[in-house]
Amino acid sequence: MKWGTVLFAGVAMLLSPFARSADDGRDESLDALLIFEEPSQPERSSGEAPQEQEQEQEPEQEKDSYDTIAVGSADEGPADEIERSPGKPRSRMIEEIVVTAQKREEALQDVPISVQAFSGEGLDVRGVESTDALPRITPGLTVTTQVGYTVTYLRGLGSDAFLFADPSVVNYTDGVYNPFPLGQTTNFGDVERIEVLKGPQGTLFGRNAIGGAISVITKDPSLDRTELSAQLAYGSFDAFSARGTLSVPLLDSLAMSVSAIHIDAESHIDGRVNTIHVPGGEPLDRELTDAVRGKLLWTPFDWLQVNLNGYHLDQSGTGTLYAVNVNPSLVARAAGVQAEDPYRGFNNEDIYFDQSVDTLYGQISIFTDAFDIKLFGSDQYIEVAQNYDFDGSDAPLVYFEVRPASSDVQTAEFQILSNDTSWGADWLEWIAGAYYFKSRGGFDRLILRVASTNLAEGTLYGLPVVPPSISEAIRSLGLPIPTGDIETISLLGTDSLSFFMQSTISFGDAVDLTLGGRYQDEERRVLRSTGGLRAANGDLVNYFDTSYERDPELEETTYAFSPKVTLSVYPGWGSGGDSMLYATWQEATKSATYNVINFLDFNPEKVLAEEITAYEVGIKTNMMGGLLTLNAAAFHYTIQNPQIQIVSVLHGGVVGFENAQEARTIGFDFDLLAQILPSVFDGLVLTLNGAYLDTEYTEYTNGTGFHTQTGVLTTGQDFSGNEVVRSPRFSGAVALSQTFNTGIGPFEVNVDYYYNGGFYYRPEMSESSREHSYGVLGAQISYLFEPWNLRVTAYGRNLTDAEYNYSRFITDFGALDARAPLSYYGLKLQYEL
Repeated sequence: MKWGTVLFAGVAMLLSPFARSADDGRDESLDALLIFEEPSQPERSSGEAPQEQEQEQEPEQEKDSYDTIAVGSADEGPADEIERSPGKPRSRMIEEIVVTAQKREEALQDVPISVQAFSGEGLDVRGVESTDALPRITPGLTVTTQVGYTVTYLRGLGSDAFLFADPSVVNYTDGVYNPFPLGQTTNFGDVERIEVLKGPQGTLFGRNAIGGAISVITKDPSLDRTELSAQLAYGSFDAFSARGTLSVPLLDSLAMSVSAIHIDAESHIDGRVNTIHVPGGEPLDRELTDAVRGKLLWTPFDWLQVNLNGYHLDQSGTGTLYAVNVNPSLVARAAGVQAEDPYRGFNNEDIYFDQSVDTLYGQISIFTDAFDIKLFGSDQYIEVAQNYDFDGSDAPLVYFEVRPASSDVQTAEFQILSNDTSWGADWLEWIAGAYYFKSRGGFDRLILRVASTNLAEGTLYGLPVVPPSISEAIRSLGLPIPTGDIETISLLGTDSLSFFMQSTISFGDAVDLTLGGRYQDEERRVLRSTGGLRAANGDLVNYFDTSYERDPELEETTYAFSPKVTLSVYPGWGSGGDSMLYATWQEATKSATYNVINFLDFNPEKVLAEEITAYEVGIKTNMMGGLLTLNAAAFHYTIQNPQIQIVSVLHGGVVGFENAQEARTIGFDFDLLAQILPSVFDGLVLTLNGAYLDTEYTEYTNGTGFHTQTGVLTTGQDFSGNEVVRSPRFSGAVALSQTFNTGIGPFEVNVDYYYNGGFYYRPEMSESSREHSYGVLGAQISYLFEPWNLRVTAYGRNLTDAEYNYSRFITDFGALDARAPLSYYGLKLQYEL
């Protein structure tokens, strides 16, 4: 897999001089995105087919008085019919993106939802290649990890209950829901676009999407021509990556594509692990990722389209499982643990993870004059093995071993939706459908070891306390003598069925009314929850073993209806009169669930369903003759029964779930893109975004958390009035991009800065759970050699060496940090045919 990807990308680079010249065969669809001319004044589309209109030519001096951008929408003709003015550079920051935020293709500015969307090129110029980098360009988004699990918050909505509770900000790839929070910060690879939908998406994206959705859309095969793209990159930490995509039309109606990615890098942390077995420890494993995606597109008839896809991922390393104790609690200090350097710390155990993902998914689309029909299906299997040092030090206190965790998921969705020839298409759009979800997941074997104790071998803290001859004699008896390992099998099953519908009614060109709703019936059950001791003879001696079959209380069904009402008004402001004002009210529900990890607590805990009521008002507009695009929104969320997780060996079950009574978020965010003095600076573009969040647990009594002074687990605390976790009061980013032509070809320079105002990882808001404010400065410069369509990019990230965390995990033993890298640099080559 590794060398196949490298060879794939390398061959593409070698063939680039023989590719068709830019003037002869290069796809100029992107060139059509930057046309300098006086904008027309189109009426807002109401589902009718576009009509060509003749325009009078403006006087030349008037035309040159200012520059604007005319971007092709989904309804306009082929991009190659539009010619770019010679000598004018095009900025890859400026693009008209078609999104599917409402399950149909629409221009981003026409959707009455707060959405940020980025094309593959837009992500490239911004230096964003993975989910954990999205916060740099998406205000109000926080992506952190916890022992390898991705924890995402958006606008103060999310869930840190990463074990057995679904994410509140859901992830989709090509329309397929990915429920397992492991491996969701992997490299995007070659994508068509990414959409970040803010706020509850309960009506159309449905299942538990109360905080928003991140939707990744990969490129489909092309029926028209062979396409090839490749990228090679090398950077700090001996990081090498290669990726490539090949799309080939096999027949007039059949095409296929294959994409692959390989990443091999040292850890950016100079840490040491396995000190209990190797004096001085061993270096961290290299971070390895290999992935391949295959796609098949078949259009045998004008009315039928079939997409079949497969995806495989292998990933290994240490990631954020390697974390060091930077602020030991009283319990840890009593055991001899001292604070460590987060960039050079020690773990006594061998830390690693190994993950594999296999996904098969597909779509059948049927187009008729009356409506369109779409059928989706997927089968996903994820398996992960892990070792984790729970005290984050070289002391042999507590560690966990996962052998393995797994998730087996099947989904199916049916959609029927209106099209341009449906009855009432000039004033009515609608969609209806059903969604089915089934999963079985959890820990097939989770091991807890305390104080490196093995009673069968007579060791405590890794030291022999019983003479070897005696321990050997005892083992020879074949008795079930405990080794000291405590094990659990923790499996949860889910069956969910929902029905949804949404319609938009247009009252002329000035007002739209959208009404939607989703009914969901979701059943959760404890398939198995055990606790046992591993014996020296290999037997597992269970001291409890329960399931929903033995206890009917371990099965819960959540019935929920999520309504939505949106009013959109088009006042005729802005360039082309295409401004939109919208107001939305909606409700959404996240299902009840169980905590099935119980080493010492014999009763699996149930947490109640989480419910949200959301209000939002927003504006989308173009101003200054199309030179400035502004999207902004204000919102108010009230969350009933937020689901909270705590991990503590002193808690009884190690993992604990509970509900706060209520939380709320009030805030606003904006996203601005502007061309700066285009008559003076061709291709100079400013992007500016920001989010302000006022979050609070308005009622959270009888909470469980670590004492703010001692770090000792304490129950019965009142966290009312404290901030919602992982939600910075202010976050935002600014970037300047300049594209300019030279005698040897176009150059592109980009400088960006991201600021995070800081947040807390735990509701108790202790200083040890605080992530302080930080800012990250980045820059990149690229050159495009147009005859070969070969781009060379040099980049640098975190140029000021800001110190911040990918993760801070609060345990009984203190604060365990997994630090983000300090400054790093790299060079990449990109080629497209």
